[in-house]
Amino acid sequence: MTTLRIALAQCRQTDDFDANARTIVRFFDEAAKQRAQIVCFPETQTVPISTSTSPRKPCSSSTPTAA
Repeated sequence: MTTLRIALAQCRQTDDFDANARTIVRFFDEAAKQRAQIVCFPETQTVPISTSTSPRKPCSSSTPTAA
C-alpha cells in the first residue's frame, strides 16, 4: 500500500502579500524536510486580508451618500 504524506499549515494571514508569500515558502520548506507530498494552507493565505490586528484604513468617503 502506498503512503501519502499530507502537511496542514496553520499560519497567520496579514494584509501584506509579500509577508504571506514568505510564510508559505517557510512552511513548504519545513513540510519538504518532513517529506510531505501535499501541503494544505488556509484558503485565504494568498489573499492579503485585513485582520483585527491590522491597522485600519479610512474609507474613501467620510460621509455616506443616498442613492
